Amino acid sequence: MSDEMDDEDREYYDRLNAGLGSQAENVSHSMLENAAKNKAKGEKVVERLRKKRAAKKAAEEKAEAAKAEAAKKEAEAAKVEAAKAEAEAEAEGKKAGKNSAKNKKRREKRRKARAKAKALREAEAKKKAEEDELLSNIFKDALAPSSDSDSGEDEIVMERQYPPPGFSKPTTGGRKTRHRRKKKGKRKTKRRRKTKRKRKKRKRKTKRRR
Repeated sequence: MSDEMDDEDREYYDRLNAGLGSQAENVSHSMLENAAKNKAKGEKVVERLRKKRAAKKAAEEKAEAAKAEAAKKEAEAAKVEAAKAEAEAEAEGKKAGKNSAKNKKRREKRRKARAKAKALREAEAKKKAEEDELLSNIFKDALAPSSDSDSGEDEIVMERQYPPPGFSKPTTGGRKTRHRRKKKGKRKTKRRRKTKRKRKKRKRKTKRRR
């Protein structure tokens, strides 16, 4: 654009600004001015929005990066924990292996001891059974009637010598000796004294209550 055109344009705009042009020119000029102003405003708004969006995007990217970093750290920590747990489990496994070997030996020892005790008990029971059988045979032989003597008499004698279980000694009748009769008289006097003492005691108690 030439210098003359620039001057003309400037003159034209000055005239329009001064309101010397026609109504249509003035209206179109004001519309153009408003449009220019609105455009400037719009550009400002757009710029502000762009900045805002850029800031938001930057913040989001920063948050994502921080999250990724935290996840990475967590993963590393989990890895370390897993390694630690594995090492502990391995150590415990070794310890458990030792313990299991010890326990196995202990169990074997107990089993042998139980078997030995059982064998001893069985041997004792067998020995006792043999002894009982031998004793019963001896008693049977002793109680059996002999060929040279009468069976009835022998049986009576043996019964007297070996009374059966639950056999009680027969008591004498209601007869009492003189000695006991004398004692009874003494006991009576003692009883009387006792009753007298009791009576006196009761009297004393009743007096106290009153």
